[in-house]
Amino acid sequence: ESKKKVALEKYQQLNSNALEDLRKAKIARDVVVRDVCLIILAAQAELFCLAADYVEETADAFDEDCGGSRVQTFREEMRSLMESGGPELVVQKKNTLQKTIALATGKTTYAEIRQEEARQR
Repeated sequence: ESKKKVALEKYQQLNSNALEDLRKAKIARDVVVRDVCLIILAAQAELFCLAADYVEETADAFDEDCGGSRVQTFREEMRSLMESGGPELVVQKKNTLQKTIALATGKTTYAEIRQEEARQR
């Protein structure tokens, strides 16, 4: 009986230690993942800024060669479009090939296609 009690206490202590080690490891992993994400984001932001600068210089050079302000006009149009929420989403009807693939892959049934066609009429 006492061996059983000693073994149980030892097991509980080892289990408690293992759980604490796991908790510490998870916290350390979370810190590493956070740091890696921050580094990647910072690197991407810097790369995009540099690329944008080079593209802007190139666009300005082409615009000067054309003798106009086409780039500036286009940039203003793009800003206006983005401020208004972006371009409208155009929903296209599925063509016959898309319907056939959807049927073949089991993503839709023939009845569903017929119902969709009836709604569109």
